[in-house]
Parts: sequence; structure tokens; C-alpha cells
Amino acid sequence: MSDLTLPILKLQRQPSAPITVLIDSRGGSVASMEQLERFLRARDIDGNGPCALITVVTGKAMSAAADLLSAGDYAFAYPGAIVHCHGVRQPWDAPMTAETASSMAEWLRAGNDRYAFMLAQRCAQRFMLRFVSLRPEYPAIRESAMTRSANNQANIEFDDLACFVVALAGRVSERTTELLGMANKRFRRYNQLLSYVLEHAALWEQDAGTRRLAETEAEILRTILAFELGANGEDSGWTLREKGLFHLQDDFRLLMSSLSPQKSEPLGRLCELWAPYVLSEAEQAAIAKLKIEVQQSERIKLAMNTINPAWFFLVALCHCLQEGENELTATDAYWIGIVDEVYGHPEFVGARHLIELAARQ
Repeated sequence: MSDLTLPILKLQRQPSAPITVLIDSRGGSVASMEQLERFLRARDIDGNGPCALITVVTGKAMSAAADLLSAGDYAFAYPGAIVHCHGVRQPWDAPMTAETASSMAEWLRAGNDRYAFMLAQRCAQRFMLRFVSLRPEYPAIRESAMTRSANNQANIEFDDLACFVVALAGRVSERTTELLGMANKRFRRYNQLLSYVLEHAALWEQDAGTRRLAETEAEILRTILAFELGANGEDSGWTLREKGLFHLQDDFRLLMSSLSPQKSEPLGRLCELWAPYVLSEAEQAAIAKLKIEVQQSERIKLAMNTINPAWFFLVALCHCLQEGENELTATDAYWIGIVDEVYGHPEFVGARHLIELAARQ
């Protein structure tokens, strides 16, 4: 870090120009990466800046380097580049005990949750651009799916998110297609859990203001347990003793992360920005007839129906990227929103192309 201090300080003296970071790294300390990012985004000694940050992976962006790549205000990948994602790791040389193992497992899970959500925030705008740009394909995908389900005598609801996953699967590598399937399974299960808990919300919201937080959390846990018992029948062999407690912990973390007001801020920003692109002409016309002071809130409310599933699917996908070893091609990184462009491939449209197109018109 000391070797980079003076070059970065010189670059920050030109606040109108972006700082470009070329990345070819096998990763390293996450703490060092975060320190470097904070330094790159700092204002100069006169309070100018911060400079815009452009990140470019020329070879490999692995582990912490992948996090730095995704953090760019605009991110590029060279065609042959590799982006490698995995969960939090911690070397441990001391003798392991039950207490230290439990603490370490909790720390690792919390770290994976934090970095998954952070990655989702960084990728959100790119991911939504992919979601919106592929929407013209959804009617044909939906019609094909409905035909197949009719032939199989199945009743399958194919929403925009399901169409988006199919469209992505046809554009990414086999490994990333598997990741999309894992994320979809995680998202659909989460959706069932959330719907179930919200249906029973009256059980723990009626007097939430008059009791301890721990009592409210206990009621939520009881509701989750009821969901798990219903979802896993007598023939499933599901028990609390056999990984059931881990399922309850994961369910509880998932719900608390989605119900927390802090976690809802990115979703609100996405709805505000992307509402014009996901609302139908009829919906926009109906909103235009409302009083001006309520139009924005109604626009966000309607957009939430489409954007909410896409956002939580992205969160689920980023959680999956924290599990195992996930090697992504430059094309994979583009389609799931880690980078804005694949260098030298103008057919992969990034926000830069749209801005330049608007400026020419």
C-alpha cells in the first residue's frame, strides 16, 4: 500500500479525470483491498474529488481482486480475463476447540452474508440494465415455456424473472448456468418463506412496540420452524438434529436481512431509477393522472412488483458466489453485472454506450 500512496495522491490532484486501475491479481487480503478502495475514493488535501474509479481486469481478478473490480464506477474485462469468486477464508494455526470452531463458523457465515450483499449493491445497476435490455425476449420465452408446460400438463407461472434467467442461461458458460440454477432455487425458496412469514406477521407485529426485540425474534423463529415442518413432510427425514438447526439459522438471517430497513435502501433506489423502464404504458398513463405529489411514490410502488424479485435474485446469486470456487469468464462477468463491458466487444452494451447514444440524439 505504501508503494501506491504517492501515485494515487498525484492522480487525485486531477479530480475531473477518473483513476483507472488495471487488475491482474490472484487476490489477497480483503482488508487491504478495502483500504485501497477507500484511499482511491478519498478526496484530496484541498477537499476536491473523489475521482471516478474505472477498474479493468486484464488477466485475472481473483478473490479480493474481484471485489475491487466490481467496485469500479465503470468496470471493464478483457476478453480472455477470468474473474474468480469464493467465500470468506481465514487461516487458523492455533489449536481448534469447540468454542473457537463455533465462533469461527459464525464469523465466516456473517462475512459471507456481508460480502454477498456488498457485491449485490455494486452489481445492481449493471444487473438491472441486463434485466431491462433482455425484456423484448421475454414474450417468446414465456410462450415457449407455456407450450411446454401445457404438453407436460403442468401449471407453471413464468414471470419476468424466470424469463430473464432463461435468457441469461443461453448466454453464459455451463458453470455460470449452474450458478443461476442454484440462485433461482435459493430465491424461490426464500420467496416461499417470506410469503409464509408475512402471512403470519400479525402474530408478532401486533404488540411489537411493547415487547423486547428478542421476543419478536423468538416469534419469527417459531414461524420459520412451522414453515420448515410444513415444507419437509414426515417422509423427508428432516429433523432439527440433522442439519435442521443450520437451516433455521440460514432462514433467520435471510429474513432479517430482507426485513431490515437498511437493506431496503438499495431496492428503493433501484425502483426510483428503473421505474420508467419496467412500467407499462398503461401504468405510466394512470400515474400521470394522479396528483403530482403522489406520482413518485405510486411509480415506485408499482415498479417494486417487477424490480423486487430481480433484486433479491441478485442477492441470492451473490450468496451462491460465496459458496465453493466460482471461475467466471469475461462474458459471464458481464451478464451477471460484475463488469459493465467486455473490452473490444461493442455488442455487449454498457451504460457508456447508452449515454453516448443519448448525447448524439
